[in-house]
Amino acid sequence: MDGPLGKVPPVEIPLLVLADAANTTGSGKLNILGIFNRVQFPRYPFALPMCALVFRLVGGPTEFGTTKALKVFFMDADGNRLMELESSLTVPEQSGQLVFTGDSILTLANLVIPKPGTYSFEITVNGEPKARVALEAVQIAVEPET
Repeated sequence: MDGPLGKVPPVEIPLLVLADAANTTGSGKLNILGIFNRVQFPRYPFALPMCALVFRLVGGPTEFGTTKALKVFFMDADGNRLMELESSLTVPEQSGQLVFTGDSILTLANLVIPKPGTYSFEITVNGEPKARVALEAVQIAVEPET
């Protein structure tokens, strides 16, 4: 289907980032602060005190009124799932519009990173992988106290 953004697939996630924080304004603007894909800590495991997984869902009119099963996975480099969250979303009816756009902010507190390495967040919609963002965890040297 063609829309103002070109071809509009059923449901896609064109934006997925990991950030320090995010919010939306009353007028619908999405604000994202401190996008990152690398963290550095002297010791592991480490609990990241706070971060936000921010994503945007886009869908065409064939999706209006349908309910989607969303799952978010936090995985290590071997694909082992360290965390799994699930939710559902009903795509709202939007008369006169060709595209649904919905922003989501998932605030995570004390995300445990077991050891240095590459991790990723993956989002599936109705079991189909739609987006992935990597997170690299690096161990830094601790300078001895003098």
